[in-house]
Amino acid sequence: MDWTREQVDNLAPDAPSIKAGGKVFAKGIGNVCCSSRAIWVEIQGSGKKPYFTQLDREDIAFKCSCPSRKFPCKHGLALGYHLSSFGEDSVTDMDEPIWVSEWIDKRRTKSTATVSKVVSKKSIEKKEKNKQNRWVDASSDIEYIERWLQDSIKKGLLDFPNKRPSDWDKITKAMVDKKLTGINIYIRQLSIIDYSSFWEDEVLRILRKLHLLVKTIRSHESLDSEFKSQLAQSLGWYQTKQELLDDDTTEVIDDIWIVLKVDYQEDDNLKSRKVYLYGCSSNRWAYILDFSFAGRGFGDVYIQENYIQAKLAFYGGIIKQRAVLKVRGQNSDRYEGELDSFVSLKEANIAYQYQKMAYPFIFDMPQHHRDISIVDVDGSYILVDIDENTMPIVGFDFELYSHILAHTKGEKFDAFFLRNEKSIEMLAIIKDRRIITL
Repeated sequence: MDWTREQVDNLAPDAPSIKAGGKVFAKGIGNVCCSSRAIWVEIQGSGKKPYFTQLDREDIAFKCSCPSRKFPCKHGLALGYHLSSFGEDSVTDMDEPIWVSEWIDKRRTKSTATVSKVVSKKSIEKKEKNKQNRWVDASSDIEYIERWLQDSIKKGLLDFPNKRPSDWDKITKAMVDKKLTGINIYIRQLSIIDYSSFWEDEVLRILRKLHLLVKTIRSHESLDSEFKSQLAQSLGWYQTKQELLDDDTTEVIDDIWIVLKVDYQEDDNLKSRKVYLYGCSSNRWAYILDFSFAGRGFGDVYIQENYIQAKLAFYGGIIKQRAVLKVRGQNSDRYEGELDSFVSLKEANIAYQYQKMAYPFIFDMPQHHRDISIVDVDGSYILVDIDENTMPIVGFDFELYSHILAHTKGEKFDAFFLRNEKSIEMLAIIKDRRIITL
């Protein structure tokens, strides 16, 4: 596969690791070797013995004998920088040494092993009881937001521009304490509005959505199971990864997945990673959300603009997009089949409206559209389909527009994007079967 400096940087657990990895690479890391399964190198450190650094080529992962607790360590990043600078063709083809073959064999055995667990009836009943108790607690705890909404309406909309950061922090902390963290998405939306002009409609839209959410939680007993499951996720209640994998009812899809975009966010010592995927045969969207604390790094590695063979286990609900990795196979940079997609912006818009009616608390809906182009109209950008239907793109800029033109040369392309009530965010495009992450 083709490595880029940006891809390697995105694998780093923190900024100091990027700097340290760059220094190791700049000094030279020695003779890099490879087999069909792995790439490895012995990197000389400060001691007498070198550090054994290796990379799994099929299921991208690093391992190093150094004592660092960061993943990947600076030596693994240095190996990545070597590949991004000189390519995989520059490495020496050799038989795997024992320390490489043992690690790879262990990884292959672990990935194919299946573990069956017998879940007792008593354990199932306990989990169901805990779920019911959580809904009962939520029906009581939601009174906090309900009173806040009532007080806000009594004071009037003109009070919103006067709210201080501490006012929003108070509500946010209360929702965390009451285990209703999903509500903080709406609170954050209210806190970042530009209250200098034309803000009233946006505030009313968010307040209406919050009011509907409160009423929905109040009537949780009358909701069907899929809607209730989706609502639980919106409130921040998720099964653990192991619970999801142990559940016999969990939907598992085996497919070749396009790694469209890997989005990183960092807040103090907490780093999150959201991987957007699209199933080539199933035509299913998926995203994997992981968290890393204090620079520990993420367990699995995803490289943008590549394909991976994998089994994904999906959380339940109406939308069914969040997933966890169950089994991972080989990476690839090609897929010869045809992808399903919208051909009309009208069809895409109708699908979005239906999704909102089915679940009104959806934020972003991913869509894949065929044969589309972007037109610059006096600094505003619009999508245009083959029937010349149009849709405005909010938040799009000239730099991104120029980037797309450079790859498409003004011709039509296939696009993957996220859309919500206010804007469209471009994730990636495909031109001549090549994926370009935006």
